[in-house]
Amino acid sequence: MRTRQSGIFNIAGPELTSIREIGEIAGSLLGKSPVFANADGTPNHLIADIAKMKSSLVAPQIGVRQGLKELCDIA
Repeated sequence: MRTRQSGIFNIAGPELTSIREIGEIAGSLLGKSPVFANADGTPNHLIADIAKMKSSLVAPQIGVRQGLKELCDIA
């Protein structure tokens, strides 16, 4: 999609996904077991607001699992 609008956009998929979930999905696709280290303290949950992306560009259609699978297939 082409647009004449410029700006800063959060680019993300249609679902909420944690860093742990991304690691587990990537590990599954690569046939590896991810290793996680838990840090002390309160987690800082960050969620990208993709409203501007959806209204100015396009609504996301590819979820994290499919996107990572496609990335693994071309890498």
